[in-house]
Amino acid sequence: MGSYCGIRFDGNLAAMAGERLQLEGYPEISGVCTHPAFRGRGLAAELIWHLVRAHRRDGLVSWLHVGSANRNAIELYLKLGFRSVREVTLHRVVRTD
Repeated sequence: MGSYCGIRFDGNLAAMAGERLQLEGYPEISGVCTHPAFRGRGLAAELIWHLVRAHRRDGLVSWLHVGSANRNAIELYLKLGFRSVREVTLHRVVRTD
């Protein structure tokens, strides 16, 4: 786990983003979310750029993942200059005993 940051209004968390998986030279941006009452203000973009700038300063390459149904997030990430590299399918494995 890496660092997490947030934006508060009147003491209430409005948006947050952080780092989770740390591959060598490639930190993942994760946990990007904005409270519904604060959407449309550019808060998620501001937090993502905060992390990307820190990564670039340290010579790292930022990456993230998103579910294919999350069209709003995908649109934002593409607008910020991220690009889709590959699609993966995750399977849930459940114990049956």
